[in-house]
Amino acid sequence: MNICLAVEIHIHGAIADETPLSICLKSNVAGEEQKFGEIALVAFYAIRTMSNFGVCEAADKIASLLIQAPQFIPKWAKGELPCGVTLISHPGRDGQKRMYLDMRLSPGSVDDSFDVKYSGFDLVSTGMNIYALASLMALLRYLTLMRADDSTFLTRLAQASLMSGQCYAQRLITLFNHGELVSRIIATLADLDRSTNK
Repeated sequence: MNICLAVEIHIHGAIADETPLSICLKSNVAGEEQKFGEIALVAFYAIRTMSNFGVCEAADKIASLLIQAPQFIPKWAKGELPCGVTLISHPGRDGQKRMYLDMRLSPGSVDDSFDVKYSGFDLVSTGMNIYALASLMALLRYLTLMRADDSTFLTRLAQASLMSGQCYAQRLITLFNHGELVSRIIATLADLDRSTNK
């Protein structure tokens, strides 16, 4: 069965400390398949975002935060650390800025289809560096809180985030290798799972 995930990230207001964001996630699968899809989607979104920026200060900041994920995700799960954005329930109206993430994975492959669309931005995408970082942090926070009692998932999420940041830091990201990098990340996570379960 294909794994299909669709995520809408709505930013309700100008980006500032504790800006309210809402997230809607839809999946055609459940259980471990959905968890796998969520982690793949985070890696895809992180790598695509840094790729879109290229080598610059905004991408440097995103990569730096992702590399720190193993430190802050466990604290988020325990409610011990603020994240700079406030997640709210969807208020029934679209946010002024919106990101639409769509991912479709076929069995045995993560190099299939991932797409991001943006809405509410002007022609030159003013402020995209700030909004992109906020939306990625909000997605990580959302998944962390949704699965706060699942330590295995949180470890995988943190490691996938870390490896995504390292892909940028090591200048591995090109326009055409996002699926390949996500495949490597997923394979590394599987190896870590096997070594942990020995």
